[in-house]
Amino acid sequence: MILVSAIALGEAPPGCVRVEEQRDVIDALAGAGSDTLLVVSPDRDDRPARIAGRILAPPRVAVVIVDGTATQRALIVRGLALLEPSSYGAAQAVADALGKRCRTRIALSSVARLSQASPSIWQHLRSLLPRASFDVDLSEGSVRSVSPVTWDTDGAPDACWASGAELAPLTVSLTASTAPLALPADDSPYGARHWAELTVIGDLRSLVPQILASLPMAPCAACGRAVPPTGCPFCGTAAASTRPAAPPAPLSPTAVPQFERQML
Repeated sequence: MILVSAIALGEAPPGCVRVEEQRDVIDALAGAGSDTLLVVSPDRDDRPARIAGRILAPPRVAVVIVDGTATQRALIVRGLALLEPSSYGAAQAVADALGKRCRTRIALSSVARLSQASPSIWQHLRSLLPRASFDVDLSEGSVRSVSPVTWDTDGAPDACWASGAELAPLTVSLTASTAPLALPADDSPYGARHWAELTVIGDLRSLVPQILASLPMAPCAACGRAVPPTGCPFCGTAAASTRPAAPPAPLSPTAVPQFERQML
């Protein structure tokens, strides 16, 4: 089972349960009868869930921190939902790898408070005028002043869309063979009154097995779960505990006589 706190999911994938309040998190953690992931964000709103997960630390619960934009997080959670419980030890590594594969574009009516890219001085000035429209590629850090904004998912089966309640005066057109997952309308995370966001990640059903196959898994020294070299998220063992200890380096033939002479 996967518990998700303070991350917008749109339509929740199978096996994922939203836990909205800290009491819900505590009750869910206490009732975990099998290996469970508690997926949280680094945001301030998710701090109570992170604290509950760290303090209670049930032996069957692993805390996974998912960062990125709202659409990126939603797709990462959908990727985690494809994991079998036997692979939960690799959940954080899989989440991090999926985040690096996200390609995100945002359409904005102003870039005056944009921090994820570097708009020009002219674009900052343009933000002060009516009907400004910008296309930002977060993966490249580029900003274009253009209207209408046109995006193409390139046939990717997994994509996610989010926007504010009022998109106009922005005009955003989307070409997609499969309708993207849509998140509920929300306040702007970019400081612009009008905004839209699209993240494309490709095919999660093929990406997740590829990522798992690339991870050098080994049994955790404490609990035996299969985990990557970064350590076990269930019992909190350090990276060194998942690898056999290296044998001590043999002394060189000249080292021993030198040591003896020093002692004499």
